[in-house]
Amino acid sequence: MLFSAFIAHWRLAQPDQGAHSRERRWNFRLVRCRLNIPGFRSREVILVTTLLDSVQYPPSALSQLYYRRWVMELTLRNLKNTLQMEHLSCQSPEHLEREIRMHFLIHNLVRRLMLESARRYRVLTATGALADTGENIVEYRRFN
Repeated sequence: MLFSAFIAHWRLAQPDQGAHSRERRWNFRLVRCRLNIPGFRSREVILVTTLLDSVQYPPSALSQLYYRRWVMELTLRNLKNTLQMEHLSCQSPEHLEREIRMHFLIHNLVRRLMLESARRYRVLTATGALADTGENIVEYRRFN
């Protein structure tokens, strides 16, 4: 990975507030990272952070953190698609939390069923997709 970094300053202009008026200034660090990850296209990203200490937070650590977050984003997107959670129907925070928990419960139950079936028939769990397994469960229940 290739890195370059520098500290930048941003002055935020505020409306005139009389005697209490003061200029706000933010300091942040820009870190340019070239990510070369096997299996992915190489890409260059610029990370913006308020972690200014380059010794305590080296560019390599920031790029690794960015990569981990990127993998989590892809995992969550895949999970949302697999569980058909693109559009949640609840509107209150409490009900929304219940709906998400129910999706995760169903996901874990289906994954458990996949694991038990794979062990019973001595096959790899990766051979069956989660969506296919869910459809198979529905079909099985319909005829039994």
